[in-house]
Amino acid sequence: LTLAEQSTVSASSNSTNPGASGGDVAIQANQIRLTGGSRISADTQGAASGGNVILQANGPDLAVQFQDNARISAST
Repeated sequence: LTLAEQSTVSASSNSTNPGASGGDVAIQANQIRLTGGSRISADTQGAASGGNVILQANGPDLAVQFQDNARISAST
């Protein structure tokens, strides 16, 4: 998977219900390359729990590369 030039894969929610939860982002790959401010994120605003970012290897290894302010994050 390659994300470039501020591309985004994300799940986000905004809820006042503390029993709610944000969505998950799950990626299965051999390699993840993020460049040019690209991001993978799961975030929540309000009272709900945040989601998860799950990275899983297709094979025995997963290579993750970051360049130029790229990031992976989960926040609430």
